[in-house]
Amino acid sequence: MIFIGIDQDQTKILLNLAGLIIPADQSGFLAGALPGQHHS
Repeated sequence: MIFIGIDQDQTKILLNLAGLIIPADQSGFLAGALPGQHHS
C-alpha cells in the first residue's frame, strides 16, 4: 500500500509514504480526486 499525507511535512523517508504540502483551497479536491483515480 502507498500512503499520501496531505499538508504533512515528512522528516523521515518512508518508501510507502509521500507528503504533500499544497494550498488549503486545493487540498479538499485532491483528497477526493486521488483515491478516485486509483483502481485496484
